[in-house]
Amino acid sequence: PVQAVKAVIATKKIIEKEVKTQEGQWYLMRVLPYQIGPDTYSGAVLSFMDITELKNSRGYLAKQSLKLRDAQEIAQMGNWDLDLITNRLTWSDRCYEIFEVDPKSFAETYDAFLKRVHPEDREALDAVYQQSVKDQTPYNIVHRLRMKDGRIKFVNEICRTEYNEDGKPIRSVG
Repeated sequence: PVQAVKAVIATKKIIEKEVKTQEGQWYLMRVLPYQIGPDTYSGAVLSFMDITELKNSRGYLAKQSLKLRDAQEIAQMGNWDLDLITNRLTWSDRCYEIFEVDPKSFAETYDAFLKRVHPEDREALDAVYQQSVKDQTPYNIVHRLRMKDGRIKFVNEICRTEYNEDGKPIRSVG
């Protein structure tokens, strides 16, 4: 902290740093310049916030994310989440691999997904999806994908939709 205080007085800029104690606790240290006049700084104010639980949670989530990725790779499956309020479609990394799509070039919408489905299957797939949302029932369907090089892939898609308290569809996952 002494070096941080000297740096803050010299630069007049706030410093934030995560610090781990010997006991394994994590703290967010903030050092702010203490101003006593227009251009006069006499010291610094230090604050410490215990972020141990946050750091542990992040570590746990990172491990769980790796386990999910490994499980999807082994099972050759992915997952997706469609926000029906914003029409934003989020795919797992494995979905991009299955569809052979570059995440940077994917529009992340339901329509962009449908364009990746085999042209002869689009209408039927969309009808099954729309009916499942209307009936508030999940669906399980096999459909084709036509890859850029002309290959055909068969995929099994399972989906369920979530609704708000008024019965309005808000999210589909599959």
